Amino acid sequence: MKLLRKEQWVVLLIGFPVIVFFLWEFVFSALYFKNKKTPDHYILASDFSGWAVIKYSDPSCAPLPKEKDTWIYTIPKSGLFCTSNKPEQGWSSNTYSYTNDVSKNLKQNPKTGANHIWHEDQISYQNHPYYLFYVAPKKINKTILFKQEPIIQAKLDLLTKN
Repeated sequence: MKLLRKEQWVVLLIGFPVIVFFLWEFVFSALYFKNKKTPDHYILASDFSGWAVIKYSDPSCAPLPKEKDTWIYTIPKSGLFCTSNKPEQGWSSNTYSYTNDVSKNLKQNPKTGANHIWHEDQISYQNHPYYLFYVAPKKINKTILFKQEPIIQAKLDLLTKN
């Protein structure tokens, strides 16, 4: 068995990580495009603050309208919204805005100070999928978030009764 020369070891040590990187990039890119879904635009009542709760897969609710390949959610002051649509799986670049300025996205980098969307979650409650998020100019801390649970429960119960 012949040992590799020093130059051959250098080529292997440099080449192997490069090959692994390109294979990983190929897999990542394939998964990136495979899991993409239709974006959502959540339009909140002007100056809305609090929990927004969206109930999916309710046949008694209207289907979502679609504009320019984007699902439109017009959420009233109550923060409660339901649709007959099923939630899509995957990722997308969703936008959140107020009715008085639909061009301004409320979900931006928190370092800019413009972020108003916090504590997003997808849950299942009484065999229905829900999406909920908190809207406020400042993030609430974990102790206050824990105290918000009864408010969320009340909103879920309201949507369940309708």
